Amino acid sequence: MKKILLKIFTILIIFGCSPQDTINDSDARTIEIKDVVSVYIPEGTVFDPDMINVTTSTDNQVLSDFDKLKDLFQATERLSYFIRITSHTKPVNDAITVTVKVPSDFISNIPSDHGIALYAQVYQDGGEEIIDVFEQLTASYDGKTRTISSSVPRSVFTDKRTNASYDANFIIAAIPKRSSANTKAGGVCVGPIGMPLAQLDIEKDVTSV
Repeated sequence: MKKILLKIFTILIIFGCSPQDTINDSDARTIEIKDVVSVYIPEGTVFDPDMINVTTSTDNQVLSDFDKLKDLFQATERLSYFIRITSHTKPVNDAITVTVKVPSDFISNIPSDHGIALYAQVYQDGGEEIIDVFEQLTASYDGKTRTISSSVPRSVFTDKRTNASYDANFIIAAIPKRSSANTKAGGVCVGPIGMPLAQLDIEKDVTSV
């Protein structure tokens, strides 16, 4: 039986902050919500970079989609909101970079044996079944600035949720640190479902928390 996960399009809730743009000499664009997220869009990544928007939301449908897989991810905590990038056109490459500021109180509540992970929602239509699930991105965490960064695969952008624009959803969660004999430089190892999991350290000191 064909299974369709219906998406409820709701008004995005923005936490009292609005994006601020910085344009450099090469026509690249950086969209920033202060102390929340920064999105860097290199020149040529999308046909109309001025038509990209970045917001935060507490859409319960999206958050519940993540929570369905919390046990699989072994995620003990997640942020109460997620980040959405919306574009009128789909990026032509994987060059967009997202950098999320992790709140200090969130880090303070994480056990010492946990790290920060970044997830993106991926819409998949296999014909017989449609699923819209979160997958972990390979990311780097900076304990001093409390930021986690990752390039954004163009495949996470879809127009199937709203039929009006392409969007990509991201959420931060805390997961147990993992070690492996196959750990590569940078601390990347293979997780329980064969996906790359970033081995990230939490620096709990006065300067980073």
